[in-house]
Amino acid sequence: MRYTVVFCLVALASLVIGAARVTAISNENVGTPVVSDACGEAGAEPGTPGAELLGGAAGTPGVIAAEIPFDLVALDLLAAQSAGAAALAEVAVDRAEHQELRAFAQTAVETAAMERATLREWRETWYPDTPVLPVNRLIGELDRLKALLGLAADGGRPVEFDPATLAAALCAAPAPVDLAIVDTLIARYEATRQIAAITTYLARRSELASFATEIDTARERDIGQLLVWREVWFAGAATPVPGGGAGM
Repeated sequence: MRYTVVFCLVALASLVIGAARVTAISNENVGTPVVSDACGEAGAEPGTPGAELLGGAAGTPGVIAAEIPFDLVALDLLAAQSAGAAALAEVAVDRAEHQELRAFAQTAVETAAMERATLREWRETWYPDTPVLPVNRLIGELDRLKALLGLAADGGRPVEFDPATLAAALCAAPAPVDLAIVDTLIARYEATRQIAAITTYLARRSELASFATEIDTARERDIGQLLVWREVWFAGAATPVPGGGAGM
């Protein structure tokens, strides 16, 4: 058991390393924003943070218990990550210049929809009368879990939980467009891997733990592909370090 805990902590810590560097690299791509007509709808009206956590409404208003089951937190965090990734991928489908990146993004949209459907089904079964957790509570729970595991408590900002806001930011990204898409998806997937790793370790239900492991593996594979394209298409740009993902 001791070795399992140590391995998990090492794995989680490795996911944190490089997160700031990924963000910094993305921020280096500064210039005149390139806005496409395809982004008009995606970035027109940022929504309310938390409204798309489970692919639907923000949830029924209600009182959240002081002690929240970890599985409930994990469901809403994973759903939030999936919704955000889908919003970014939809922009990539419309804006990406490389056909293979557009195809990759289309698959990502479809995969995210299936992930959220599974998460939504489990949530309705396991916690039928519990409203979607408020964004600030989700961030607080994520920070608390990270602190318990010895990780930096950097759960993110509320706007990072809003798919419309995420899409709008990518729509306004400077050229080269594909570099901005690749860097943004890498950062998002790194954050997803971190939450998935925590879920694999702490989930009470075996099916949720297995699902999180599958997500972690899939996002690791996606990041690998994106890094390959980044090296081929943008060899002169600094390469983000895989394994990051602090915040959302």
